[in-house]
Amino acid sequence: MAERIPAQNMTPIVIGPGDVEVVGKQVFAEGRPVRVEPVTHLLLHINAALVIRGPFTMVGSPEAPITVAPMVPGHATGGIQLVGRHTAPSRIAHVRLTSGSGMRMLNLRFAGMLSIHDCPDAAIEDVLFTDAHVLLSLARSKVRIRHCAFTGGLVQQRLGEVYF
Repeated sequence: MAERIPAQNMTPIVIGPGDVEVVGKQVFAEGRPVRVEPVTHLLLHINAALVIRGPFTMVGSPEAPITVAPMVPGHATGGIQLVGRHTAPSRIAHVRLTSGSGMRMLNLRFAGMLSIHDCPDAAIEDVLFTDAHVLLSLARSKVRIRHCAFTGGLVQQRLGEVYF
């Protein structure tokens, strides 16, 4: 039987920089760190999603924010979903998220174009959320939110702690 590598020794998945098309549901291993590089433009195909189950870093800059948008304007995408206690710590900063719609996976419903479920430590700073039915969905998580703008949709929170 093969030996399991502890999560803290997993090599991070690096996405970007540049234009990156996401097709289908990309589900990353529990505990696997995922980093989106600055100057990345994530273009999500119809129903495409990133399902993150380890620490997540997506940090752009004020001059060059990371963008997340549908490949085909106006079509539903699964968005970005953080799920599980192994997602701590996660940080999202200087990002523009547009027109995502959430998704279902197994028995979970991720309502937002960005959903954070069961994460004990996440920070969202200087993020612009636009044009989605549910812009941000939080469930049973501890999230710090600073300097964010929400237009054209709702923010949901179920249980957990949110600090503005």
